[in-house]
Amino acid sequence: LQGGHEGTMFSIKWSKNSQYLVSRGSDGQTVVWSATDGKIVKTITPHADAGSEVDWKDSDVFATCGGKDM
Repeated sequence: LQGGHEGTMFSIKWSKNSQYLVSRGSDGQTVVWSATDGKIVKTITPHADAGSEVDWKDSDVFATCGGKDM
């Protein structure tokens, strides 16, 4: 995986169908990656402060937690 985060990745998880990876980094971003080619599918910056965990609910929905602004 290249690009996506500026800093450390705290958490990275496979989707339930193994088609995607989701990662959470010290830059506060959550990034969804295609598992087939490693390209970024979507970048989300929901928190001003970095959170540390991310996990999949199912193959299409994920959640993140952490950060002082929650």
